[in-house]
Amino acid sequence: TNHKPTAGHNISGVRSLSEDIEPVGAETALRMVLQKSEYLTLFAQFLEKEYSLENLLAFIELHQFLDAMISEYQIFNELWNDHFRMFVLCKEIPVSFINQQGQKDEWGLKFKMLHEKYLNGHYSVYELNVSGTLRKQCMLIIQRPDYTLDDVIPLLVSVLQTVIHLLMDSLSRFRQTPEYLNAEHLIIERGL
Repeated sequence: TNHKPTAGHNISGVRSLSEDIEPVGAETALRMVLQKSEYLTLFAQFLEKEYSLENLLAFIELHQFLDAMISEYQIFNELWNDHFRMFVLCKEIPVSFINQQGQKDEWGLKFKMLHEKYLNGHYSVYELNVSGTLRKQCMLIIQRPDYTLDDVIPLLVSVLQTVIHLLMDSLSRFRQTPEYLNAEHLIIERGL
C-alpha cells in the first residue's frame, strides 16, 4: 500500500497531533529509537528486511567499545564528546560478545574482532558499507604491530559516523512504513 501524506501528516511523513508540533529530525529520531526497546525492535526488523541489519549491530558494538575505552583510558575525542556520546542505547541491550572478551586492557583483541566482523572487506561476516579510504586505514592500522588506542579511537569514531548516516537513511525509509505509521501515535505521545 502507498502511504501518502494526509492532512494530518507533515512533509517528513510524521503525523502531528497538533499543528504546533515540529517533525522530529532524523538524528533526534535515531537517538530516540535507540533508547526504547520496543521501537528499536521494530527498526531492527525493518533493517533485516532491508538487508542492512549490520549497520545497527555495528553501531551497538562500536558504541559499546568506544564508550568503554574512552571513559576507561580518559581519551579525548572531540567528535565523540560533542556528538556520539549523546547516543544512548536502551538498557535491554546486552554488552556484545566482542566487548565481553578479555580484560579491559585487551582492547587490541576487541578491535581486531570488530575489524574482522565489520571492516575486513569481503571476509567480514557483516561487511559495512564504508569508504575504501576508511577501510584501508583500518587495514593499515591492523597490520602495524605497534598501533595504539590513540590510533584506533579516531578511526572507529569515523566508522561510527558513517554507520550513523546509514542508519539515518534507513530510518527515513522506516518512517514511511505501515509498521512505523501504525506505532506513530504511541511514538509521538511518548515523546519519540
